[in-house]
Amino acid sequence: TRRGTLTVPAKIAPDWHISSLTQPAGGPGKSEIKVTKSPSYALAGIFQPDRAPHIKPPTVFKVNSEEHDGTVNWMVPIEIFEGVDPESLIIE
Repeated sequence: TRRGTLTVPAKIAPDWHISSLTQPAGGPGKSEIKVTKSPSYALAGIFQPDRAPHIKPPTVFKVNSEEHDGTVNWMVPIEIFEGVDPESLIIE
């Protein structure tokens, strides 16, 4: 088994944002990253952003909003199973 890192980048258009993966309930819908299960690899943790979201105080919602803007990369460690060529690995 080999270990690696899966990175999911998001380039967010100006004046737009994406809610965090950890957005508290009662606020805007939190973002989700779904990875198809595979016999070739497994996630070995949870996705973490390369920078913290901006915290906006409650306005429309009763809780703070956690927002990413600009560019953000979410990363998670993965395990690549024996016999799998990382160069040809496709992760959906």
